Amino acid sequence: MRQNIGLTGGLIMAESIMLKLAEVVGRDKAHDLVYDISMRCAETGMSFADALKADATVSSVLGAEAIDQHLDPLRYTGLAAQMARAVAAAPPG
Repeated sequence: MRQNIGLTGGLIMAESIMLKLAEVVGRDKAHDLVYDISMRCAETGMSFADALKADATVSSVLGAEAIDQHLDPLRYTGLAAQMARAVAAAPPG
């Protein structure tokens, strides 16, 4: 599973970064920043972590250590736990 997650070069963790950035710069700006950086990574092959750290806004808000933490898939599972609980609580059928 870790190998599959790595196939995106970190892009799979874009939501985690965007949500953290949104707390400081607002949702729209965070979305635009992460989208632009993601597209640049897809076009150039640059790692998502390197591109985030190279961006002045992202690096000033999060810093290199926080970027690395938010790119760790073990630290962020999105809504997976909520969805699992909802499915488990649903009546059979």
